[in-house]
Amino acid sequence: MGAMGRTIASSMIAAGHVVHWSGFGRSESTVVPAREMVGTVEHPSIQDVFSSSQIVFCIGRGGIAEDTIEIAAELGYKGIYVDGNNLHGEASELHISRIADSANVEYVEALFRGYPLGYDQGGGEDVRNLYLSGNWKSAKIVELLFSDGLWKTHICPESAKSLNRTKFGRLF
Repeated sequence: MGAMGRTIASSMIAAGHVVHWSGFGRSESTVVPAREMVGTVEHPSIQDVFSSSQIVFCIGRGGIAEDTIEIAAELGYKGIYVDGNNLHGEASELHISRIADSANVEYVEALFRGYPLGYDQGGGEDVRNLYLSGNWKSAKIVELLFSDGLWKTHICPESAKSLNRTKFGRLF
């Protein structure tokens, strides 16, 4: 629930959903603003988030992406796992995808392009795009979470994250 996580959560809450999250291992500067959000439920661990959520988003830094998909695999998670970690490169993305596939975890890639709420983008611009790929039915379900209009969603036949390298030509 850092700045981008709170932006994503705000969109889901505005669309009528409850957001479950864990601040385990996060700094107070991240946890305090998340606790102030109305429409969220805090859990003491990532495992508790998995047990109470039908769709789990992983958006984080460092090795959190790999750690979180491994937890999903160990738990035999049967919901939709959405990986929105765009900063780790193709090798990490392929590794996460292989873990999900080998554990039969329903996996959707997400590429969030835009800035967190409250970030001054200059020029009055406030554009956010969400690219989803993976199983079409699961991607459509994830797309419905963002019906408030804050994010313009696109379902892609190719890897959402590869778009970052090919179409957009950079990591974001």
